[in-house]
Amino acid sequence: MEIRIEPGRFALSLLLIAIALLIAHVTGAVASHVFHHQQVFGLVDSFDMNVENNVPTFFPRSYS
Repeated sequence: MEIRIEPGRFALSLLLIAIALLIAHVTGAVASHVFHHQQVFGLVDSFDMNVENNVPTFFPRSYS
């Protein structure tokens, strides 16, 4: 069995995931700060990029 990873497709996948996480974070921030909905079924804290132990912390980061 051979697993082939195409670098271009892999990079595009990571980019799309990062954009989706950013959209979820901004949507939660708008819901929290503009509309004063602090939880929204617990999703605001689940996608807040300033908090640990949530969905964005599982996304790989590179440190340079």
